[in-house]
Amino acid sequence: MVRSPHMRVAGFAFITGALARTVGNMTRSSHPTGEHSSARGWTLVAIQFALMAGVVAAWFLPSPGPALPHHLGVGIVALAIAVLLGALAVRDLGQSLTPHPDPNHQGLRTHGIYSRIRHPMYTAVMLAASSAALANGKLTSWSVVVALVILFEIKTRHEERHLVQAYPAYVDYATHTGKYVPMRGVSDHGKRE
Repeated sequence: MVRSPHMRVAGFAFITGALARTVGNMTRSSHPTGEHSSARGWTLVAIQFALMAGVVAAWFLPSPGPALPHHLGVGIVALAIAVLLGALAVRDLGQSLTPHPDPNHQGLRTHGIYSRIRHPMYTAVMLAASSAALANGKLTSWSVVVALVILFEIKTRHEERHLVQAYPAYVDYATHTGKYVPMRGVSDHGKRE
């Protein structure tokens, strides 16, 4: 059976939407801590790595629909910035580094890049995925970027609920630090000053 490009786009949109709804339902569970939280956290991590693999796969696989505007040079610059940002995040997290969204109780990191951005590692991954989409202009690549943005929004909400419980000072930190880009912060647990 030959599938039209429109059928492939509709199928990908359906799967992405179902994935977002499923993960959203998991993160809204009435059990924010303990074993259920750990399972939700690892599910979010698995989805994150699957989407990151999707970025690579999208580069090599044919994409449905028309090619979108693209520029290899801009993509390379965006990737370089993403790698630098990711390296700074890894350095500054130290022993707190974990892909799991629940705190590992190694201390709240608010220095270095974390003094400007609360989730620079997620920013780096989204920027790296965007760099691939910018470089190849494929609809599939941009679809994976959108799915990553949705996932990281869900994951950060889950993560920040636990950070507030583990570190009460997180509320104040979140009001002064941007979530994904350097700016004054706003969190679900604090108000903009």
